[in-house]
Amino acid sequence: MQSIAHLLQGIDEGLVDCGQRPIVVYSALWPVAKKMGVPPSIISAKIIEHLLDNYASKNTIMMPTFTGGFRGGFLDLDSEPSSTGFLSEQFRTNTSAQRTCSAFFSFAVIGPDAGHLIELRPQDAWGDGSVYHWMQIRDALFLMLGTRITHSSYIHRAEWLLRDRIPFRYVKPFSGRVKLRGAVSDLEERLFVRSLSPPARNDFRVLEAPFLQAGIVRQPIPNGGLAMVGAVDMLRVTLEVMEDDVFCCLEDSSHWKLV
Repeated sequence: MQSIAHLLQGIDEGLVDCGQRPIVVYSALWPVAKKMGVPPSIISAKIIEHLLDNYASKNTIMMPTFTGGFRGGFLDLDSEPSSTGFLSEQFRTNTSAQRTCSAFFSFAVIGPDAGHLIELRPQDAWGDGSVYHWMQIRDALFLMLGTRITHSSYIHRAEWLLRDRIPFRYVKPFSGRVKLRGAVSDLEERLFVRSLSPPARNDFRVLEAPFLQAGIVRQPIPNGGLAMVGAVDMLRVTLEVMEDDVFCCLEDSSHWKLV
């Protein structure tokens, strides 16, 4: 049975030459906990402790803390829990963590770049000046723990860059007030949302094979739910695939190919 020590060793093997690159952790901890026979709270605490003790002095550690957006025109980012997994919520509540400002795609961050990231106020959630653009510039390393490599929300950055060719998404503005670090302020943010009628449902699993064929994925624990891929490589391969067939990541593209 895989142990916590084995998992942490796998993380270290995947990060051995990461330099000062940001480390962005996407996780689904329950399958990992079930496989180990260990409570998720124990695994989560060990992972966070390990990352902070060994990497946070030179690498900015980030985890998605996504939410459902404004409710009644307001969102309290100081208290709103993360909808993106047990690990990310425990990381968010760490006393050293700070949250980036987004009504939908916030991240909890600890490390050298935290001060810069929490000041970002991009007009477009996946556009220039966004956290995702910054990940591209810094070639962030995505650590996928218990979840598919294609479950990184960074893939949406490629859709944004190809937005002039994508008919099944459209730019939609959102505005309201957010509370963050005790202060309340106005926030305007634009998302590149999918059509609901007819529905456009994504299935990014088709990108797994191109990622593996391109050799951009590190898997320090084979078949163990632990893989890593860099932002620049992920974007490059995703753009190559989508530029060849911009509809490739739709479950049903029959309608949209006629548009």
